[in-house]
Amino acid sequence: MKKRIIISLLVMCFILAGCGGNKAEKTVKPMSSMLETSSEETEKEYKVIGGDNENQVEMEVEDADDDADDDSEISDDKEDNTSSNTDTDDDQDNDVEDEDEEEEEEDEDATVAMVEKGTISTLKTKWNAFNTAGFTGGAEKEATALRNKILSTGNTSEYYKWTGKTIYVSPDGNDNNDGLTPKTAIKSLDSDVFYSNPLKPGDAVLFERGGLWRRSTSISAKAGVIYGCYGDKSKEKPTFYGSLKNYANESDWTPSRKQNVWKVNVADDDIGLIVFNHGELVGAKKLNGITALGKNGDYYFNTNDDTVYLYYDKGNPGKIYDDIEICLRKNCFGVGRKDVTIDNIRMKYFGTFGVAMCGNDNTTITNCEIGFIGGAIQSGVIRYGNGIQQWNSTDKQLVDNCWVYQCYDTGITWQGSDTYEPGVDAEGNTRINEKAYYKDITYTNNLLEYNILDFEFWHTSKGNTDSNVTLAKIINYNMSNNICRYTGYGWSCDQRPDFVGWAFKPGKTLFKNATGNIIKNNILDCTKRHLVYWNYTGAVQTGFDISGNSFYQHKNDRDEGMWYGTALGASNQESLELAVSIFDKSPKKVKWVD
Repeated sequence: MKKRIIISLLVMCFILAGCGGNKAEKTVKPMSSMLETSSEETEKEYKVIGGDNENQVEMEVEDADDDADDDSEISDDKEDNTSSNTDTDDDQDNDVEDEDEEEEEEDEDATVAMVEKGTISTLKTKWNAFNTAGFTGGAEKEATALRNKILSTGNTSEYYKWTGKTIYVSPDGNDNNDGLTPKTAIKSLDSDVFYSNPLKPGDAVLFERGGLWRRSTSISAKAGVIYGCYGDKSKEKPTFYGSLKNYANESDWTPSRKQNVWKVNVADDDIGLIVFNHGELVGAKKLNGITALGKNGDYYFNTNDDTVYLYYDKGNPGKIYDDIEICLRKNCFGVGRKDVTIDNIRMKYFGTFGVAMCGNDNTTITNCEIGFIGGAIQSGVIRYGNGIQQWNSTDKQLVDNCWVYQCYDTGITWQGSDTYEPGVDAEGNTRINEKAYYKDITYTNNLLEYNILDFEFWHTSKGNTDSNVTLAKIINYNMSNNICRYTGYGWSCDQRPDFVGWAFKPGKTLFKNATGNIIKNNILDCTKRHLVYWNYTGAVQTGFDISGNSFYQHKNDRDEGMWYGTALGASNQESLELAVSIFDKSPKKVKWVD
C-alpha cells in the first residue's frame, strides 16, 4: 500500500508559503442578518485574493487555555501516563507550549477511517437531553429562526465564485476517478488526484451533501482554496467526524478486570470526549486511572496501551446505544495559509478544535455547523478545545452564519502573545512584534449555544510593565448580530476544574491600541456567570463602540451580572439594568428571566 509522510506540527510552528502563482478572486454574498442591522452592513462584499502553497502541513494549534478563574484552582490530579508538569496558564501568561516535530509513516488510507452516507440532522438527535440549563431563556424564538437559517443554506456555488478547477468528493465516488465532475467524483481526500494534480489558488474542493467522512488526521487547508458543498439541498451538509467509527458495536467492547468497566482499543494521543447517541450522554474524562471510574460515562484513556476504559453498569455499551463517538485529539481543519474559505461544512466530535488557524490572513468561514468539540489534554492536566480559533494575529477574517455549540472551551476566539521590546521604532511607534495585530475581523450572524465561553479574545504583550495591558493593534473588529445562549451549561461544565460561563470574555486585557471596533446588536441570553467578563485594570477602554445589544439573565449560582472594569451582580430586573449599564449605555433590551 502506498505510503506517505504525514508531518504533525503540534504547536505554533507553521510553514507559511509566500505569495505567488496565479491569483484568483472569490466573492461571498453576505448573509442577511436575522437581527436589526444597517444597510451598509448587509451590502458588504468580502473579497479574498489567492496566494500560493507548496507544502501540505498538518497542524494542531495549541490553545493557551487561559480560562482558569482566579477563585478556582487547577486540580492536582495527574493522569498516570501524562507529564507531571502542570500548566497553570491564566489571562496574564498565555504561552503556547513548543513541542518537537514528529514524523511518522502511515498507510495513506489511515487518514480517513470511513466514508458513510445518510447523515442524521443534529436537530433529530437526542443532543438536547444533555443540556443542563433547566430553564428557558429570553431568545428562544430568535435562536430557532437563526438556527434554521444556518441549517437550510444553499450550496457553496450560490455564495462564491472561483476561477480554477473543482474537485468533487462523494461517498459514492472512487479515488481512481479524476474528481472533475460530480459523475467522476473521488471518494476521499486520500485520492492520488491531489498528488498528480495539486490544488492551486482559485480551486475548490466540494463535498457532497449527505456524506460523512471520519478523520484520524486534521485537514490541512491549502492557500487560496475554497472547501464547500454540492448536491441535493434537502440533505444534510457534508459532515466530518473526529471519531474513527461508530463504536456502538457489541464486539468492540470487552469487560476489564474491574466490575462494570468496559474497554475498547483506540489509537491516538488522547481522547477529548465520548458522546453517546449524539448527546444523550457525554462521558466524563478522568485522569487518575480506572480506580477513579465510578459513574456511568466516566472514562479513562491509557495512552500506553491505547485503551479507553469506560464505566457502565447497564451492560455492554456497544449493545445499549445506537451511536458512540470517541473523539480523537485532532482538529477538523488546520489553517496556516492565507486566503482559505470553508463553507457549508458540518464538523463534530473533534477532541481539539473545529477550525484551528495560526498566523494566516484573509480567512472566511460561513454557513458551518460545529458541535461537541474539545476536551483533549493540552499539557499536564489542562484540557482545551475551541470551535473556531485564531492564534497570533490576522488581517481580514470573516465568520458568518455559523452554529457553534457544546465546546469544551470557547465557541469563537482570537488570541495570541508576543514579546514586548521597550523603546520605539524609526517611525516613533512603540516597538512590539510586527505580527501583533488583529485587523478587519468580522463575527456576524452566528448562533452559539452551551459553550463554556462564546466569544473570547486576548493578546498578551510579555515584558510590558503592566501585564493586563496589551500593545497589539486591534482594528475594525466587528462582533454584531450574534446570539449567545446558555453559556456555561454545556457538557463540560461539570468536568472543568474552574468555574466558567461567560458569553463574552476579553479576560484581563486592556487594549492600548484599539480603533474602529464595534460590539452591536448581539443577544446574550442567560449565562452561568457574568454575561460579560472584561476584568482589566487601569485606564478606561477606548476604541470600542458598544451599543444596541440585548441582555437576558436569570438567577445563577453567584448572582453575577456584569464585569466590565468593575463587577456588578444581578438578582432582579433593577440590578440587571444597572449591571448592563456599565457595559452598554444604550441596550436594545434588558430583561430578568424568572
